[in-house]
Amino acid sequence: MKSVYVYAIICVVLILIGVGGYYFFTKGKVESGEPETIVIGGQEEQTSGTENYMSMPDTTEVPASVSEYTVIAYDPESTSLDTASSWEEKEECPGGGYDCLYIERVNENGRVTAITDKDGNDFLQKFTDDLYNGKLKWIDEAIQDPTNFARMTQRYKLSDDNQLMFKVDDKWVRVEPGANKEYQLKDGGMLTQDMTVTKYLINLMVLYKASGKPKPNIVIDLPALKRQVIGTEVSPTYEPEDPQQ
Repeated sequence: MKSVYVYAIICVVLILIGVGGYYFFTKGKVESGEPETIVIGGQEEQTSGTENYMSMPDTTEVPASVSEYTVIAYDPESTSLDTASSWEEKEECPGGGYDCLYIERVNENGRVTAITDKDGNDFLQKFTDDLYNGKLKWIDEAIQDPTNFARMTQRYKLSDDNQLMFKVDDKWVRVEPGANKEYQLKDGGMLTQDMTVTKYLINLMVLYKASGKPKPNIVIDLPALKRQVIGTEVSPTYEPEDPQQ
């Protein structure tokens, strides 16, 4: 009888060890089959320019009355790799107006927590969905081109926690989306890292998809910047939001 009790105690101990080990090794990790959530965060953000399939109009194209913050025209069927061609042709949405634009949504703490259209559709997730569904042929072609992709991976990689890294000499450093940073090189030169949120998203998702990772959820948490109102003869400049306003 005593041996039965000893056997039972050993079984209980082994079960506890197994449960404890499972918890230790899986704590904080995403369960298989569940998408990871990637947060695009940083100290600064830029508010104009063009990227793959996207245009970010300044206030000469989209007035500040539409939004004081960054607006994005996105065209997954763009005939141009570098812009949203449907926007660039007429500088308005199909049918006129600005209803197709994605606009930064800023919370009470002055941080961008979403980029959505008038119906609440999320731009970051829309772009990610389109990429994973094969709708962005220009990017897919770049991924499939061994030369282009090898050139990219010589400069960029994903960190263990799926943040974008880029190479400075023989050292990898974390990219801060929107931040303008300069790095001293061993040969005495300077390397500038200046990447908009949209370009960060593109590079991050290209590496993510090419590495065979499943489609993630994307969220954003950045300080908001207002678009400076400019005249048609003034060069676009952008400044941080004045906390006293």
